[in-house]
Amino acid sequence: MGCMSSKNTTHSRAPVNEIRFNWLFVRRFFVLFKIMFTGVFSSTLALFIVLLGVIEQLLTYHIGILPSEFYEVLGGRDGDAFRMTSVKAICLILAKAFILTSVTYSTNVLYLHWRQRICHRIHLLYFNRFVYYEINHLQAYRDVDNPDQRITQDVEKTCRIFSDIFSKVIMSPFIIGYYTYKTGMSSGYIGPLSIFCYFIVATIINKFLMSPIVRLVAEQERKEGDFRFKHVSVRNHSEAIAFYQSGSLEKLFTEKDLENLLNTQQKLINWRFFLTYSNNSFDYFGAILSYLIIAIPILLLGTYDDVSPVAMSGIISRNSFYYMYLINSFSTLTDLTARVSDMAGTTHRVVQLYEYLLDLNSDYTDSAWSEEVCYGNDVFFPKKVENEKSQKSSKYLTNVNSTTNGMPILTLQNASLRLPNSTAYLIENLSLEVQIGRNVLITGDSSSGKSSLFRVFCGFWKLYDGSIVRHVPNRLPWVLYLPQKPYFPRASLRQQLVYPFRETYCSDSVQDSERLINMLRFLKLDHLVERCGGLDQVVDWDWNHVLTPGESQRLSILRIFYHRPAVAFMDEVTSAIGADYEKQVYETLRTEGVTVVSIGHRHSLRSFHQVELHLNGHGSYTLSAID
Repeated sequence: MGCMSSKNTTHSRAPVNEIRFNWLFVRRFFVLFKIMFTGVFSSTLALFIVLLGVIEQLLTYHIGILPSEFYEVLGGRDGDAFRMTSVKAICLILAKAFILTSVTYSTNVLYLHWRQRICHRIHLLYFNRFVYYEINHLQAYRDVDNPDQRITQDVEKTCRIFSDIFSKVIMSPFIIGYYTYKTGMSSGYIGPLSIFCYFIVATIINKFLMSPIVRLVAEQERKEGDFRFKHVSVRNHSEAIAFYQSGSLEKLFTEKDLENLLNTQQKLINWRFFLTYSNNSFDYFGAILSYLIIAIPILLLGTYDDVSPVAMSGIISRNSFYYMYLINSFSTLTDLTARVSDMAGTTHRVVQLYEYLLDLNSDYTDSAWSEEVCYGNDVFFPKKVENEKSQKSSKYLTNVNSTTNGMPILTLQNASLRLPNSTAYLIENLSLEVQIGRNVLITGDSSSGKSSLFRVFCGFWKLYDGSIVRHVPNRLPWVLYLPQKPYFPRASLRQQLVYPFRETYCSDSVQDSERLINMLRFLKLDHLVERCGGLDQVVDWDWNHVLTPGESQRLSILRIFYHRPAVAFMDEVTSAIGADYEKQVYETLRTEGVTVVSIGHRHSLRSFHQVELHLNGHGSYTLSAID
């Protein structure tokens, strides 16, 4: 089964839009909205929150008119009515406290569910094929800064803010409609019209103030990511920095990132000052407006001229509640502008990432690209049932494959390779066939294209010209790639050995555990069993920091021993271990029938290979048999 690739093509990308509070935000928000409300749970819980909101508003209404009832019973000196009203007030307050607590709890649960759904959808796209590599490394996507921060912090902030304002936004139309009716009944059309005009003016002013805040929030999140990444970089390279004794220089670089962040935050604080001033002004003017509206039926219309003073106090209290609550409902919406502007900034960042992930995933449906990487990174799990004969035939290795010498694995035909976004050739018109039983050694100066060729083999770089044919699936149990820099997730020792399989899908029998320990003993790594507290004890340290370079390479090599692929592609995986270990590794792989394609510089490697591909740089190469 073959897979062909064609000339690299560039897909059109939508330009990055200006980040503001605009229709682009509305469109992007509804992208998230559809994800958040996929499934029954979110919709059901949201309806439950709306129901709680309705109950809460009914309780609020009855609590709001309690002062008028107290005015009337106190004015009438009615002790029995006062006691009944007091008991009623206590019951209403306790009920409202319970409802408000239930709303808070439900919205927090909804927040967790939304975050899970959005992250799950993004992870589905992010970890598909080699998307995570492309968006982090290829220059075409450099405007999508800090994908890790967008997936973690920005999604969290977006879901948190929306869950906080959800019930208020959902209930506002019903509250405004009901209290508009109540206001109109007591003051005529002038009262509601005045309040609506007041709110429209506030909305226009806040819209003007929100747009720069949205942009600055997005910029702040980007610079927060840069600042955090700088500290992560120092942590990951602390030993190298210590050798260079360059702590002072790194401090300057880090302080520069901090200064950029704080400058942006200062601009954000400045704009938020004006937005907060606007909100506070409208809040307090709203209180005055309510009294102006109350005066309309009393002073202008003469509606209550024949009402007694005691009854009048109750009417004023009741109408004041209607007007104030309507104004407060509008004020609540205007007060939310600060939260919405923050949410708009993070929403732009999250959905921008989502759009790019969709774009990258669509690249894999393109015929040429999908053929080139059709076996690139499919999800796979090992079989728990292993061939007993294969197990007995190898002291250290499992999952033996039946292959024949000369069987083609991968064929390059007139292949040309360029760096992404570059016109310079790394390799030009290369024809090469990787066969079972014929080890290939790739040599050349630094930056001559050795590791880049492995990226083409693996499938996450495209050829500029020519073709690549994969005669077998580009995955285990046929193929295993070991990169130049070993990778170890935070997990148990068993997980390190069976990676990229998941340890729970591998055999945990005594026989398999003994095999793993024998493998570790074979390369003098058995001390790790005691250090880790056993094969299955999950450790909390960073393996890359704890292991020496030689230990890292030997532990990485043991993955080949465990999986026993037909072909192992190894990028300088023996550069940090001694010649004796190197000889031991290659002789064991030869004995067990594992074909290797190696990148290396040591002259001693020639004795373990039959063909040498020497890359001369600038596109030229030499392909020759090794005597």
